[in-house]
Amino acid sequence: MLPALAQTVEPILKRVLATAEGVRDLPIAGETPLAPGVTRHWNVSYLPIVVNGERAVAVFVEERTERVAAERALRASELRFRGISEAAPLGIFLTDRRGQVMYSNPAAQEILARPAAELSGSGWLQLVHPDDREALRRTVEEGRASGGAFVANARATRPDGTVVWTEIVSRALYDSEGWVGRVSLVSDVTEQRRILAALHESEELFRELSENVDAVLYLSRPESSEVDFVSSGFESIWGRTPD
Repeated sequence: MLPALAQTVEPILKRVLATAEGVRDLPIAGETPLAPGVTRHWNVSYLPIVVNGERAVAVFVEERTERVAAERALRASELRFRGISEAAPLGIFLTDRRGQVMYSNPAAQEILARPAAELSGSGWLQLVHPDDREALRRTVEEGRASGGAFVANARATRPDGTVVWTEIVSRALYDSEGWVGRVSLVSDVTEQRRILAALHESEELFRELSENVDAVLYLSRPESSEVDFVSSGFESIWGRTPD
């Protein structure tokens, strides 16, 4: 017995001998003489046995030092990810190999105006606008089958009926054993699409005006003497093309 662990182990041995009731998978940590200053971890089981008619204790020790270190590293990584994701302005979804949502961050919940419980599992697909649902489902399925990244745009419906345009960028996640799921970033692009639509409408109105007005319209930039656009009225008025 390691001297440093005597105070921990001896009471257990005495209890097992007295009660004949075993103690299983008890986590114990300590140092060994061969590696002073290094904490090691074990799972220890103390089981009552009878030897030559006398009660004794069989001790089974499982080394857990590397496993404990890996578990701590994993917890630290998870805490770092959660801290980053909860502060991120973009929505973040984690899905497993089946496409089930395991995690959504506060930004994703705000974009879709839904609590985490409504976004978990496979229920997220029902939040997609009916006109975009099948296309997005196919895109997700193709991404799962290929293990590759994809970018998609789809509308989602909030509880109050508001429609929000989203852009989804999704990549596969791998561990040492292979593909385990996906991480998807979701951004609200409703305002950008509104601005682009308004710009397109403005351009169409200008083009219609320039092609039907009985005058010449010029467009040029202040920093340049070059003309970027001349309306079709130029030819009818001057009798030649603007070239």
